[in-house]
Amino acid sequence: MRALKEIGLSPGLTAATPTSAGVVEILSSHDLRGRAVGLQLYPGEIDQSLPAFLDARGPKSFPVTPYRYATDSESNAVAEAIMEVSAGKIDVIAFTSSPQIRRLLDVAAEKGLERELAMGWKRTHVASIGPVVTDALKAIGVVVAAQPQSVFHLKPLVAAID
Repeated sequence: MRALKEIGLSPGLTAATPTSAGVVEILSSHDLRGRAVGLQLYPGEIDQSLPAFLDARGPKSFPVTPYRYATDSESNAVAEAIMEVSAGKIDVIAFTSSPQIRRLLDVAAEKGLERELAMGWKRTHVASIGPVVTDALKAIGVVVAAQPQSVFHLKPLVAAID
């Protein structure tokens, strides 16, 4: 929404729930034939309901993946971060998307650091950018210490941590 405002535009539709299902719900009552739709995906996106919905409804979609996480060759840096969290050297860890959580879990499993990560979850305040990420963290037993109350982007996340 902020990016639209910066170029003098405002959103015509806003999903009640900031998820793929919420976007599908809001778009379901609109004729999308002949339209162009930009679609932001996350690396390793598992939920294909929104791309499948768009394919079925006929708009030309332009998927982009702006967020990139540490590559497989950088797994050692991720493992080092897990060790620092486990040792209590990091006070707060903030997540802005659920693929970040999956990446951390994958590296912990790959490097045999599941116990250290579990200890780190208990020692470190965990912040979440919003309900989708909070639900993903809760699903793996992580207590979320901070989350913005209503606007789910970086500035409110930082304010919630403070």
